[in-house]
Amino acid sequence: MYYTGSIFNLKEYQEEADDEEYRKRNTVEVSLLQDMWDRELLSNPIFIVFILTNVFLLAGYYIPYVFLVDTAKSRDVDASRASLLMSIIGLSNMFGRIFFGFLDNWKLMDSLFLNNISLITTALSILWFPYCSHFIEYVLACIVFGFSQACVVCLTTTLLVQLFTLDKLTNSFGMLQMFRGLAIMLGFACAGFVFKKTNSYYCIFWLTAGFYLISIALGFLMQCLWRPDSTTYQKVACRPEPPAKVGDKSHENTDSNEESVDHLLMEMVTSL
Repeated sequence: MYYTGSIFNLKEYQEEADDEEYRKRNTVEVSLLQDMWDRELLSNPIFIVFILTNVFLLAGYYIPYVFLVDTAKSRDVDASRASLLMSIIGLSNMFGRIFFGFLDNWKLMDSLFLNNISLITTALSILWFPYCSHFIEYVLACIVFGFSQACVVCLTTTLLVQLFTLDKLTNSFGMLQMFRGLAIMLGFACAGFVFKKTNSYYCIFWLTAGFYLISIALGFLMQCLWRPDSTTYQKVACRPEPPAKVGDKSHENTDSNEESVDHLLMEMVTSL
């Protein structure tokens, strides 16, 4: 794949008796790359909107973690107490993951709506940060921020399965993470540029909240575009299974395969 010269000059090729066998063993299958870069997903408008939602979300996701402590110090908060704000965010984020995981697992609220509401709460807490003047205000803002932001991590795989089915989870999650990584780098670059030009923490948090607001708007747009009755997710879920024949082991194999898929999915969600 990375060799640009003629394979006839390769010693390994000259020693190979069967030309076709050599090509099979040393050439990457194009179909494998096509499976990894799913064109069906890329042609799905809902997936495009979902990617854009996450691009703007992740552009501002980590900016508060970088500037929050310095912002608190600029408000005459002691340095040792300001550093505790990161621990407070982490602790509240842990409880938030448990809470949102419980809501999603028991289907007490639609996942898309729950995700959008949590992003609104997170954006409001970000706008609150530059106006805090005392340590206790920063603590309250950090609790709200960490708790509501936990929803992003908890619902990622759930939303992918709900919108694009379990069969597309691997490809959709892989492409999503790629765009998320690019968005994080873009967000830090924008934040650094804004702070260098303005030297103001207010502008940093306004920029971050702006990223979140664009993501929220796209999230509600995606919720309007998505129809449960028009997707294969509902069709597959509601399709009745044919009765198993006596002595037929295919039904048992299907059950074992479904259990293995569910187990892998649970491991992926747990690892996040």
